[in-house]
Amino acid sequence: MHSQMASESFYPALAATPSDRAVQLVSTARKRCEVVEKLFQDLSHLKPSDAAFETKMNMVISEIGRQIDMEEDELFHEARKAFPEYRLEELGLETQERHNNLRMLAAT
Repeated sequence: MHSQMASESFYPALAATPSDRAVQLVSTARKRCEVVEKLFQDLSHLKPSDAAFETKMNMVISEIGRQIDMEEDELFHEARKAFPEYRLEELGLETQERHNNLRMLAAT
């Protein structure tokens, strides 16, 4: 859900700024999201008792941790440089609204 929300609003908005660094960071973030999605797909085909399950799960946890660190340390810093405060607030509200919509869809 996180990668879908980021891919729909935050990443495109940041990549559309004139910052070359922002474009590079968004590209890296998208690639990492793809890695996590692939790992989740791999996990969905395994049983917890499978020998590879724990290894894949540890890879997911590690990759998500790296993604969070990169977003918090670099992406958000770049966003604060690229956007005025009101735009950051708008993006936050858009993301929250999308999150709520996705949760409602998942609950049905």
